[in-house]
Amino acid sequence: MRTVSIATSPTDSRSDQRSQPADSPASQRAELLGQIFSAQAELEHAITEASSHGGDITVLKAQMQTLGTLLRQVGKADAASLAGVRASVTEAIAQARSAAEQRVASAATSAHHAVEIMEASAAARRSVDSFIHDFYETKKFEPYLSFSSPEDEKAYRDREAQRRTYIENEHAKGTPQGDLNASNAAIAQMHDAGAHGADKSPEFQDRLDSMEKARDDLRGAMDRGAKTPAALAQMEQIRSAPPAKADELSDVMAALRDAGVRDAPAAVPSAPATYSQKSDGVVRTVATSGRG
Repeated sequence: MRTVSIATSPTDSRSDQRSQPADSPASQRAELLGQIFSAQAELEHAITEASSHGGDITVLKAQMQTLGTLLRQVGKADAASLAGVRASVTEAIAQARSAAEQRVASAATSAHHAVEIMEASAAARRSVDSFIHDFYETKKFEPYLSFSSPEDEKAYRDREAQRRTYIENEHAKGTPQGDLNASNAAIAQMHDAGAHGADKSPEFQDRLDSMEKARDDLRGAMDRGAKTPAALAQMEQIRSAPPAKADELSDVMAALRDAGVRDAPAAVPSAPATYSQKSDGVVRTVATSGRG
């Protein structure tokens, strides 16, 4: 009988070439490069978000440069130096992701405050629009006014005119700060009118309350927005805007007309105002001609 001997053949060498240990230099390099690419993508998103809301991206750009440097180091590193580079990559990625998360969160907060300010500003603007129409144009509270003397009325009319110019100038700026300034002046005029009898109108207190609420909501929104760097920078830019000049009132009124706010008719007389006059111990009520 012929005996056949079978030798055990070694594993195919081509299979060794196709399969590489997980801790080979090539695998380590691919792993590190993938981590860096992922962190760079997160930074790019954070930079886009922060930039769209006016946020500071200096730290993010610095982190991006660090990752770029490490990317080149990993690409050139040999087997002996990859282990040392890995620690640097891990630390840099952790810092980059932390910075990205902070900036994205800050951008989201700024966006929330921006929407809040925009909505509050629009509400305050509508409140002032309504005040201008009812107080200056239709003179809704005029019949309730009374004064202690002609001098008292003149001083009131001067304040009334000055406030109207200021209100319209600030209102025409179309900024949150301008709307806040206009609201404050309109409320001051309401208090002044109330002290001269307008508070006897059944509509007076409700109107004043709604104006103060709109003003307070806007001021609160601006205060909250000012706590974020981007919102603070925006508010500082608004506050630093130069005030409108008195001789620009015609341009302001044109802008108001374009916005749907009508001019006060120049020839519309106000209701007769009254003041008390004391003579020989007798108090008499004297009517004066109205002023537009």
